[in-house]
Amino acid sequence: MKLKPNPSLLAGATLALAGGVDSASAALNTYQWNGTTSTAWATGSNWSASPGTGASGNSTDSRLNVYNGAGQALVYTTSQGTTVYANITGRGLVISSATGGIAGSMEITGGSFSTLGSAQSDIIGNNATGILTVSGTGAFIGSAAGTIVGLNSGGGTSTFTIGGSGSATVTTLQLSAATTVVNLDGGTLTANQIVDVDNSGVTANSNTTFNFNGGTLTAGAGAATAFMTGLSNAYVKAGGAKIDTNGKDITIGQALRHDTALGATPDGGLSKSGAGTLSLSNTSTYTGATTVTQGTLLINGNITSSSLTTVKTGAVLGGSGSVGALTIEAGGTLAPGNSPGILNTGNYNQAGTLSLELNGTTAGSGYDQINVTGTVTLSGALAASVAYTPINDQLLFILLNDGSDAISGTFSGLAQGGLVTFNGFDWRISYTADSTGNTFTGGNDVALMAVPEPGVALLCGFGLLALLRRRRE
Repeated sequence: MKLKPNPSLLAGATLALAGGVDSASAALNTYQWNGTTSTAWATGSNWSASPGTGASGNSTDSRLNVYNGAGQALVYTTSQGTTVYANITGRGLVISSATGGIAGSMEITGGSFSTLGSAQSDIIGNNATGILTVSGTGAFIGSAAGTIVGLNSGGGTSTFTIGGSGSATVTTLQLSAATTVVNLDGGTLTANQIVDVDNSGVTANSNTTFNFNGGTLTAGAGAATAFMTGLSNAYVKAGGAKIDTNGKDITIGQALRHDTALGATPDGGLSKSGAGTLSLSNTSTYTGATTVTQGTLLINGNITSSSLTTVKTGAVLGGSGSVGALTIEAGGTLAPGNSPGILNTGNYNQAGTLSLELNGTTAGSGYDQINVTGTVTLSGALAASVAYTPINDQLLFILLNDGSDAISGTFSGLAQGGLVTFNGFDWRISYTADSTGNTFTGGNDVALMAVPEPGVALLCGFGLLALLRRRRE
């Protein structure tokens, strides 16, 4: 099993960085929210006199500045319907002003607010506190040039929150100010890439945090293989991390950490859904359960802190890293390695299928292996592909079982010493093999022993009969 990533579509990140400093002069109309009277969009006194109340319910070549400072936040509701600020020569949305350090806050509780069509990236926080919250049934659709949370680092905290049944769709989500926070408290965030890049192009140079807390992070149509990396922290809170690969092959190089505020209380763990492959390549510390409901999860890092990893029907777990306790449910598949490799586990319970690549005689590079620390319970199927020519009596130790505990159960239809055929090659199986002594019995490991092909054995038999006949004549 090999990870076949989609081409990395990083145009959003490049355009976001190319956005440079903020300038409102290019917009045909620049509407400015001051929040003088209330949170109501339709109240004219909440807006600067020129050009007046912001347009809503249609598409306009305009820019929206949210500069309320000590005034009221802008609340966009279902009454505003669907609005697109498509500034074809600049930005469509800027929350907070670098000039004078004026804070800004906007909440989308219903309807749809979009900046799609704008030439430059959106800004949430520009050298001052900036807040964008998408809640209720609201929807935010960002510029194709990307969305920057914290353009500069002069002051304030930039925060982007999705909650309730809200949805946000962005290309590159760039976290770049001194302090920036993204909260996925509910709803759905769809993105092509999430990165820490400051305004000068320096990566991992800020205090950036992504909080998984019950919302779903979905890979966008142009998802980059390097999907999330470089942030200061990515925490898994009580609501858990829900990741939908949406038919894409993505890698999260970010460590997914247990929320320290929970103390010893388990967090919400990780749930992987959608077709496609999610690869975790770092050492994570989240403590809740890991569930693979669809597609493939590759563990090339370490998630041994997770209380239990479960692979559901139709889903696949692979990789060459380490997991804790592992259960492969009926209909689920374990395919160790990245073609091939060794996967380390805690207690191993298999009711589904163990799928192996047998390409040579060295564990990890030639053939797949499971290295178990804990108990082993087998009841599911064994499948394998063979891409080399095995030699008679050759042993491949496909499962190493620590300590003195015996293996419980067998693969379906394969008793001790049973014969199985993969790609025309015959093997006998042992559940009492000894990898240390390189023997077929005498231990508690699982091994396959190559045996002669039926045709070879038959020819050998004919040859022996012919020799005996000659001697008798």
